Amino acid sequence: MKGTSARLISAIMMVVLIMAGCSSPEKKRQSFYEKGKILYEQKDYTKSRLALKNAIQIDPKFAAAYCLLGKVELDDNNAQRAFGLFSKAVELDPDSLDAQVQLGQIFLMARQPDKAREKFTYVLDKDPQNQQGRLLEAGVLLAEKKPAAARERLDKLLSEGLTDPQAYLMLAALQLNDGDDEGARTTLKKGIAANAGNIRLRAVLTGSLIKDKDFEEAVKVVKEVIRIEPENKAHKFKLAQIYWEMGRKDDVQALFDAMIAGDEDPVSARILAADFYTRQKQLDEALEMVNAGIQKQPESIKLRLALSGLQVAMRDYDKAVATLKAALGLTRDDADPDLLKVKNQLARLYLNNGEIETAKTYVDGVIAVSGKNVDAQFTAGQIYLRKKDGINAVSAFRTVVSERPDAVSGYLHLAQAHLLSNEKQLAVDALANGLTANPQARELRKALARIYAAGKDFQGAEKELRKIVDENEGDVRALADLADFMFARDRAGEAIGIYEKMIAEHPRVPAGYLKLAAIYRAQKRPATAVQILEKGYAAIPQAVPVVTDLVKSYLSEDMSAKAIDLAQARIKANGQDNLSYNLLGEILFTRKQYGQAREAFEKAIAINPEWQTPHNNLARVYLIQGKKDEAVESLTASLEKNPKNAAAYMTLGYLYKNEGQEQKVIDIYEKALDALPDLWPAVNNLAYLLARGDHEKDELDRARELALKAVKLQPDRPDVIDTLGWVYYQRGETDLAISELEKAMERSPDSAVINYHLGLALKKANRLDEAREKLEKAVSQKDFSEREAAEKALAEL
Repeated sequence: MKGTSARLISAIMMVVLIMAGCSSPEKKRQSFYEKGKILYEQKDYTKSRLALKNAIQIDPKFAAAYCLLGKVELDDNNAQRAFGLFSKAVELDPDSLDAQVQLGQIFLMARQPDKAREKFTYVLDKDPQNQQGRLLEAGVLLAEKKPAAARERLDKLLSEGLTDPQAYLMLAALQLNDGDDEGARTTLKKGIAANAGNIRLRAVLTGSLIKDKDFEEAVKVVKEVIRIEPENKAHKFKLAQIYWEMGRKDDVQALFDAMIAGDEDPVSARILAADFYTRQKQLDEALEMVNAGIQKQPESIKLRLALSGLQVAMRDYDKAVATLKAALGLTRDDADPDLLKVKNQLARLYLNNGEIETAKTYVDGVIAVSGKNVDAQFTAGQIYLRKKDGINAVSAFRTVVSERPDAVSGYLHLAQAHLLSNEKQLAVDALANGLTANPQARELRKALARIYAAGKDFQGAEKELRKIVDENEGDVRALADLADFMFARDRAGEAIGIYEKMIAEHPRVPAGYLKLAAIYRAQKRPATAVQILEKGYAAIPQAVPVVTDLVKSYLSEDMSAKAIDLAQARIKANGQDNLSYNLLGEILFTRKQYGQAREAFEKAIAINPEWQTPHNNLARVYLIQGKKDEAVESLTASLEKNPKNAAAYMTLGYLYKNEGQEQKVIDIYEKALDALPDLWPAVNNLAYLLARGDHEKDELDRARELALKAVKLQPDRPDVIDTLGWVYYQRGETDLAISELEKAMERSPDSAVINYHLGLALKKANRLDEAREKLEKAVSQKDFSEREAAEKALAEL
């Protein structure tokens, strides 16, 4: 009996010990989980992440911990990691409805509403009243452009007491889309009342208030956001932006002064403030901000880097080099990260200037200390590309993408390096790998399309262009690229369908009307082209390309009376419309009414003496009437009486140019600049002339000086930026040329001249597929003075 009793006690103790052993890890994992949850709610993501990882280490099948860790990553802007964690939670526990909903939200963000629909369907099948699942459903309906159904779901959820900020945000978005701004603001304020600490609701409310110019109320909202998150500098810069819009520039400066004075890192705060001024195109203020910092902290390399960046933005490359060289002596630590940035920036500047060996010296210095330095490897890769060394370029860019998988430009250059070595399939593989890491990177798909098209795989090219359209809903440029491709492949019907879609979805964008009209003209259907342009003019009468193309179409169809009516109606509506006076002059010129045409051109010139086109047209009037000598004599006499007559200089310049008297053109522009140093058309034209042909180095130096001045006078004009890019190209500074010409292209993507110049620069840089694309676009336009040269360059490819 005693033996039996002893055995019983022993067995009970064993069970107790086993139970204790089982419950102890469970308690530990739960303790870590609860701690992680509290820290997550406090937005301490680093510590929350650590606690939840400890819970998972104890129990690798703890689905709830994976789900919460996914939320941590999502809120900390790591959507890819979050997706993996939610997927793991669902794998371990398919009935983790919270994780299913979170996956659906990520699919929705990734513009995959079909997959998001699968998720909310699963959740609502398990729990029909699940509010988060129903909220996801409303989001999917919104993505599917079913606003009424989405509104119904949201109204019901809010009436049931749901206070999720996302519900208020979606409802406000619907109201804003319907033009109900007041209703949207009411909704957002209700959301704020229910979610006192939510920043996103206040941010959308701020945007709505700014849109309606209610700046005072916007200031109040942003100040409240700053109170909630005082450490977040982004909110202070939003307040600065509102002050700027209000013209309260002194308040902007006071805000920055206080921010810098109270910041633990005043150097970084000062650099951010300088960046703000740069975005407002106030480079002088930005310079003052950085220079003031250097006076207070002369040992700061970061401030020198910021100063050199501003000098580069102002195209003052020599000063930028001097600034960076001065920074080299500010530390003796060869591995200082800021010092490595200085050396790499110096390398880039020397590379841009065509001084390849000097650039390589600086890059090699960085790589010797930090072999996997991404910036240095990228610059090294570009150096090897310039030297046509594909093997070493591949090695450098492989390091870039290995260390930084999100570096889209790394994959683009890696593909370029493979193409340089005639490794087409490896180039395709590089771009495909880039898309795996960066699924939304349209530049990679465009590069793939270029490679396929160059290899006559038009089906593959079309597939990539269609993917860009599918992944960038509402993107006009993506639609235009696809339609242009179709038209080039003699599939005009499909191109027309895409352009019609562009017009239907974006009625206030000129490109759709212009491109569709061009197709109809190519098909010998001019009347239809006119109808399309008339529709465009009715929708956007202020669009200069549309009204200009419409007038030209009228003239080509012998409808000059309609063209005159249009121009005169515009002049009647606005007597200072120089565009319409010039158009009227062109119409009258085609009707051989030269006296009236001359009057119209002179009025256009009087309104805006710096606009080149009416000067050219006025010169054409003189030339066609055989009055060139008379015009030259008259204009010369006019300049003797008034040396500041800008119009006379510009018209004389065209007269001499038309006669092929290049030196006389140069002389007249030089005289113009003696009298009017800031006459930007003369500055720009003279720079272009000095960079043409076989000019000496001193002429190219003068061309660069003038082109830089023209850009400073007219920083946003594509023709002026194009001149600077062309000057760099002629000087052999290919990277600088590409940089400037790409800026010009952004502003005028269909310009034949800019496409031609960029094509030449890309060709010189061995970016052959891109060069081919630009040159093909240039030669596709008939009205292009350098078309023959562009055709020759294209043939060489």
